[in-house]
Amino acid sequence: TVMDIREDSDFGDSRPSIYGREDVSMANKPAWYRAWVQGHEVGHAVQGLLKIDTVLADLPVAEREEILREMHDLFEIFADLFSKMLTHPDVVRGQAPHFYALVQGLVNGHPTLRQAVGIV
Repeated sequence: TVMDIREDSDFGDSRPSIYGREDVSMANKPAWYRAWVQGHEVGHAVQGLLKIDTVLADLPVAEREEILREMHDLFEIFADLFSKMLTHPDVVRGQAPHFYALVQGLVNGHPTLRQAVGIV
């Protein structure tokens, strides 16, 4: 399943947290970490392409903010999965072929995203 891919990550518990953004320098980070962070951030860009925020735009502000707060962890999981797909595509293709096909379709249909994925 999708959760298995995230939990079966080879980054283990020793993976440094990027959520605090306290260390902005990537120059001295290992290559695997730089690739993971780049893939994670591209995953957030894909979320932007899905325009989730515009779907919620007509809701009252308090309700919209509550929904986005509740979805934060899901957004991070999606970004982690997207990173895993970019750095270990065979694992994702084997464990979540439908998710893999969905993301491939998104990437192939969007030139800027295709270019960003090529950088990772």
